[in-house]
Amino acid sequence: MWNNKIVWIFGLFAAFLGQFGIVEFLGKIGFTTGNFQSYFGSFISVTDGVGGLVSLVSNSFSNGFLIFLLMVLLLSLSALFIFISVTSQGLLVYLSAESVNKKKELNISKAWSVSGANFWRLLFINFFKKLIITVLAIFVSLSAYSALTNPTLGNSLLFLLVFILVSFAGLVLSFMVVYSAAYVIIEKYSVYEAIAAAWNLFLGHWLVSIEVGLILLIFNMFLAAVIVLGFALIILPAILLWLVVILIGVGQAGLIAGLIAGLIFFTMYLMVIGGAFSVFTIYVWTHLFMKMHKVGIKSRVLHYLSYKK
Repeated sequence: MWNNKIVWIFGLFAAFLGQFGIVEFLGKIGFTTGNFQSYFGSFISVTDGVGGLVSLVSNSFSNGFLIFLLMVLLLSLSALFIFISVTSQGLLVYLSAESVNKKKELNISKAWSVSGANFWRLLFINFFKKLIITVLAIFVSLSAYSALTNPTLGNSLLFLLVFILVSFAGLVLSFMVVYSAAYVIIEKYSVYEAIAAAWNLFLGHWLVSIEVGLILLIFNMFLAAVIVLGFALIILPAILLWLVVILIGVGQAGLIAGLIAGLIFFTMYLMVIGGAFSVFTIYVWTHLFMKMHKVGIKSRVLHYLSYKK
């Protein structure tokens, strides 16, 4: 599977749906909590923008028609992007299952066909995940906002309680999404059957799921370090050289071009790493699903404790 680099392209598209496992949930919680106050200003700005758009359309039919065409184009491109991303996710799950089953030749066209046939099921699962994560993040943000604006013991304890409950719910949700998608693609279950089967699978392997989730969280930290290193090697030298040129007053055109080139190379670097890591995480979770679903897996922690006894 790793020898076919075109799979990394599908991994890049799948990455836009969010990473399998607990990482996306933790990131969403942190982002929403840290930016809660700015949401009010953003809402007002969007409202003003919509009002200006309506006024523009009412004042000029030709401008309104062009805006309508632009909106249709943007919606079409968005729909196409969502379709490719969702189908890429299912494709990687299918190819991962084939790789686990020791298939020497992976049929990408068949994987795309199977994933495309289950597009709406996968879309519902991903939409459900995004919706629930957003709702949970808002709950944490509201409790955090109360604790920050009115820092009493009661509000602090409430925030702690809400954070623990929401974190637990988010962990369960992240595992449910992984297993549900695998049941849809591999076992061809309906959404309801997939969710029910995923719940039963999680109950039977909850500790193993948490162990793998934490291991992948460590891998994400390592990935962040690799990204920072790439930034230092590609972008930072160009920025420092650019600052030196500003100080000495030499022409900047060439260095600006170099900085732009550095940004382009760094973006390509991120795309390659993001696509490859997305393939890796989907493969790990699919491999785990196949083992738990077929033969079962014993927790490493329980194995270690039983060995000690």
